[in-house]
Amino acid sequence: MPRCSGSIKDDMDKSDMDSNDEKGNISCDVDDSVDGGRGGSGGDSGGRKDGRWKLLVAVVVLVAVIAIAGVAYAKLAPGTETAGIQSTTSTTGTSDDGASKDASSNSQATSSSSAAKLPTEPGDRDAAPEATIYDSDGNAVELTSLWGKPTVVFFWTSWCTYCSRESGEFQSLYERYGDEVDFVAIDCVDGASETREDGESFIARNGRTYPVYYDEDRSAVNAFKVGSYPTLYLVDPSGNIVGYNTGYISATNLTPYLEALLAE
Repeated sequence: MPRCSGSIKDDMDKSDMDSNDEKGNISCDVDDSVDGGRGGSGGDSGGRKDGRWKLLVAVVVLVAVIAIAGVAYAKLAPGTETAGIQSTTSTTGTSDDGASKDASSNSQATSSSSAAKLPTEPGDRDAAPEATIYDSDGNAVELTSLWGKPTVVFFWTSWCTYCSRESGEFQSLYERYGDEVDFVAIDCVDGASETREDGESFIARNGRTYPVYYDEDRSAVNAFKVGSYPTLYLVDPSGNIVGYNTGYISATNLTPYLEALLAE
């Protein structure tokens, strides 16, 4: 309870006062609900100020949350996509094992009918890492054994909205380039949020016909330092990484990169 101070008149009954308070100064507890004169109104004023400050802080926090949510929605809402394939010599994201990457500028595809400039030259590319994944029959497959053509490696999960959308783009590209480009869709199984059964159900339900593999040991996820889904890598015929993309990318924007890779 707030404290108040006040004075008493000389003509008050001296017996009501403590002998140590002969000058008339006292202290008292005041109930918030009672107007206690100057002391009480001071308490009420302080309470009102505190209330206004709390309201102001709450409004500021709410505005900040709305602003952050707006930025996130603008980046991730359906209909938006990343600018294009980036170089892996300086990349972004954090892997499951905590490895981090630095940002680099995107290479924007300008037309679906012409080749885009690839983010790396053949002599400047790093070899794709080794990893063991499993095919639809449960057989172990070394990822390096799949190289030989330009290859699109697509990391996804069945619960990821943007993975679902990108899988349709992946399917259309597979139907168009299946004889010239290899497509490797890797379901990022963790046994909890994503199981092999989840992935198989998604593929069957959506009529996907491209090759699907299951990363049951998290071998590929860790090797490629995948920190979010979907993540896509382009690999040249020699097994070197051309570039990568994190987030949704359409077939229209990916096509020029495939054309450029096929033209090498």
